[in-house]
Amino acid sequence: AKRWPMVSRWLIEEQAMGASLIAETRNVLPGVTAVKADRSTGGKARRADAIAPWQQAGNVWVPPGDAPPPGRLVYTSSLTTIGPSAETGRPADERDPYTAGSELTSPYYECKHAMEVEVMGAAARGLNLVVVNPTMTFGPGDVKAFTGRLLIVAYKGLLFFNLPGELNFADVRDVAAGHLAAGEKLPAGERVILGGHNLPISQAFRVICQVAGRRPPLFTVPRWLVEAIGKILFRLPIFLLQDHMTTLHCWQPLNTARMEGVLGIRPRPFEETVRDALNWYHERGYT
Repeated sequence: AKRWPMVSRWLIEEQAMGASLIAETRNVLPGVTAVKADRSTGGKARRADAIAPWQQAGNVWVPPGDAPPPGRLVYTSSLTTIGPSAETGRPADERDPYTAGSELTSPYYECKHAMEVEVMGAAARGLNLVVVNPTMTFGPGDVKAFTGRLLIVAYKGLLFFNLPGELNFADVRDVAAGHLAAGEKLPAGERVILGGHNLPISQAFRVICQVAGRRPPLFTVPRWLVEAIGKILFRLPIFLLQDHMTTLHCWQPLNTARMEGVLGIRPRPFEETVRDALNWYHERGYT
């Protein structure tokens, strides 16, 4: 807000963990506004409608051609644009790109990669921007209970099995702080992983169940079975996270040293994230 005092409104799409990001930034950035942009509310047209009053009043600056706008753009990408590590024994980091076409069963992976490539292309042409790559994010403020649905399921004692593999688990408050810090500290044209703790999924489930006061699952579903079910669901006109089910083999630990070293953000304990999120759900009747 200090850097861009002329900005009167910050529009954040209320999808996935957007609601949590809104909750965390409202106290820092005056004018933060949620934009509902799912298919039922008009999709991309709804996003355009949200800024129509400013555009019609002449208060939206559109850069002519490739001329760079003033200030700094922070583009939120995804953990899926981080490819496998190029070095044996090293967790993947910002240097490891996703290879286009390697996961054709996942439009999500392909789309996120294509979008980040376009953004980085704009940076190469002189646009002052940085890219942030949040990992699997949990925490208070998830009004749609997107990733948080896992916590609610565990609290209700309905988490019956583990999943194979390892992931990086982040707190939404650290991710929100990372967005702001990246805008100030990250060199232009670079990206940074906003994450937390690398945990085997079975260990993460144990922590979640322990905090929720429930018995953790003992059985682990084989990866091949999860991906096979995902490929079947992929052919159906419904959304059941099949994009991620078919790419279970891509789940991996990630190196967040850059977030800690360059941005100065140390992730809070995963137990704290789970406890605060569950308390938030309790207070609002989700559980």
